[in-house]
Amino acid sequence: MEEKLAVEKEKKNALIVKMENFYTDKLKEIYFKSGVDGSIGQISYVFAKAGKLFVHLYFLEITANSKLIKKYTNIELFGKEMEKLTELTEAEYQGEFFAYVDKQIRMVEDRHEESGK
Repeated sequence: MEEKLAVEKEKKNALIVKMENFYTDKLKEIYFKSGVDGSIGQISYVFAKAGKLFVHLYFLEITANSKLIKKYTNIELFGKEMEKLTELTEAEYQGEFFAYVDKQIRMVEDRHEESGK
């Protein structure tokens, strides 16, 4: 009985690895825009945890001291958060990137002007 369970576990693990690889190959390096707050980012890879598939990705963020960082997070592949992401082409991503950075720079400039009054 234990041997059968071990074989089944091996088969299950192999299937999970195949699923991770399949979705990673399909989604890796895809650019996206969030329908929630308009933030942009890129998908790194897909992994399994507790029987669910997750996407490891980053959102671009500009910090209070004007540094551009990648804020990494994991979201469920077939969850509600993933449904709110829209795929972008590289050209669309670049356009969104510059619009985002420009907007953030203007916000910082406005704050500096207001504090200087």
